[in-house]
Amino acid sequence: MGGPPTTSLHYQSVIADAVTGVAPGDARGEPGAEPGAVAEGFFDLANADVVRYAVGGDDELVVEQDQSLHDSCGGIVWESAFCLAQLLQRDGGKRVRGKRVVELGAGAGLLGMSAAKLGAENVLLTDHPSAMPLLRRNVARNFPNPDDTDTARVSCLPLDWLDANHLSAVLGTFPKQEGRGFDVALAADVVFAKHLVSPMLACVAAAMSRARDPRRATAYVCLQERCAEAFDEFKRVARTVCGSFTELEKKDVAFVDDACFVFELRGFEPSEPSEPSVASLRKKKKKSASAAGSGSKEKKGKKEKKEKKEKKGKKGKTPESCDAKDAFAETGVFAKRKRARVA
Repeated sequence: MGGPPTTSLHYQSVIADAVTGVAPGDARGEPGAEPGAVAEGFFDLANADVVRYAVGGDDELVVEQDQSLHDSCGGIVWESAFCLAQLLQRDGGKRVRGKRVVELGAGAGLLGMSAAKLGAENVLLTDHPSAMPLLRRNVARNFPNPDDTDTARVSCLPLDWLDANHLSAVLGTFPKQEGRGFDVALAADVVFAKHLVSPMLACVAAAMSRARDPRRATAYVCLQERCAEAFDEFKRVARTVCGSFTELEKKDVAFVDDACFVFELRGFEPSEPSEPSVASLRKKKKKSASAAGSGSKEKKGKKEKKEKKEKKGKKGKTPESCDAKDAFAETGVFAKRKRARVA
């Protein structure tokens, strides 16, 4: 006898049905989404054992999920991953086609594998070591011929954002003598704790700084506001690691969950692998700003005042309490539906 039955849901079918208000298999339903229908759809997808996702026309990804990965929250395909994957598809994959792509916090792997199906030259999926077994299973399932040059371009490596050895291994994916590293970085739902924002962005900047043309290298980060302080910290620090930081307009993102925000980071500075830290990047930017006449005493006073206020803290959760489990449980349409069911 086999194990328990496997729940398998198709993303495009579930969300299309939620938006039109048509029950699966019921063509007689009238168009028009019912209240909470989209939230219901994402809740069901998050609780499925397997999610199927159509990408690049005839291709379909089969993505296993693991609800037990609570520490990294990497066992579920969250709304932001679907959002960014949909954005990549909208222009036929032009953002990633022929590019070398690295994904941070890949989780179950749907986003990075979508990039590969859309024609990326090479895709490296990274996440915390605890997420590696599931991630590797999904890559093996969807790219089963490792000796095939068409599928060998998808690989996985552990990347704890606080581990310098992990980052060195990721940066060493392509030999330095090639003169070209990653062209595109992808990240979805990677901002949930304030103290991890700078290390995460340091990894992004380090990867982009070794691109063939760092100033044209692009990072796409899709987020939900899991933790207000972490979300604000991301927007603040991101501006220090690149020359152009843009939030894409909702009409351009055009995703069914408007709680997803997509940011585009461009204009990275070239650097050696020995310069991966955000601290060094901040130092460079601060030095150039000072030379231009900025950094007045008034600005310094405001900064010190702000830091004191942060240390003093506000009522409610502190930045440190916005851990993965709490942050992901309290936001997004998945959580809204979960609270509705509990009620």
